[in-house]
Amino acid sequence: MVNTFTYDRYRNRIGQGTRVMDAETGVTGKIAAFRVQNGSPEELRRENCVELVGQKGLFKPVSLMRLEATTA
Repeated sequence: MVNTFTYDRYRNRIGQGTRVMDAETGVTGKIAAFRVQNGSPEELRRENCVELVGQKGLFKPVSLMRLEATTA
């Protein structure tokens, strides 16, 4: 796994373990992994590459919405 984060539809940073919802289907879950070989966070936004825990198939980051705020 080359990249460990990208951005959701509202340009919020998302990574492994982030709770998200798919805007198209309403499916929610935590990000298990990104299934890509390489690419920048911008390039990954439009690819079906996000695997969610307990869900079948891959999701596009551009259709995901982060459900939790990150703490710094």
